[in-house]
Amino acid sequence: MANYMKEDKMPWPALDFSKVSKRSPITGFGGKGIPDLTIIDADGKVLSKSYEGETYVGPRKVLQDLEDLLKGA
Repeated sequence: MANYMKEDKMPWPALDFSKVSKRSPITGFGGKGIPDLTIIDADGKVLSKSYEGETYVGPRKVLQDLEDLLKGA
């Protein structure tokens, strides 16, 4: 995982799901592939993620959404 992140120059924090308890509420935010970037607000609402339904849109889309959110703040 660390090598993959380094090779793709991922600038965001990552969570190794193999080290997360299956009962953890955070497991509900995982997608079907890697990388799955998700933006969650302070109330736990998903603002953007790498999947739209079953379609993988990728982390770059989420980074653009984040930039748009920050511009509007």
